Amino acid sequence: MLPDISVVCDKSKLRNKRCYEAPDLIVEVLSPSTARNDRLLKRNYYERAGVKEYLIVDYQYRSIEKCKPRKYLPTRRSLLQ
Repeated sequence: MLPDISVVCDKSKLRNKRCYEAPDLIVEVLSPSTARNDRLLKRNYYERAGVKEYLIVDYQYRSIEKCKPRKYLPTRRSLLQ
């Protein structure tokens, strides 16, 4: 899986410009062609991999969903606020 943005806070996870453990934060920006994959497949994959936080940016609806492990229940925030 290749996320749009990944954040790694622990330098020990990085070797040779690659991340060898779960990133601390992953951000996916939805597009009509990737929305289903980002919301379902990638979300489940990242949860199993141990990603601490997962953001889904939906520019069409101007919102960000913040998902955390265990249940990955989304919390939607409007970008207009």
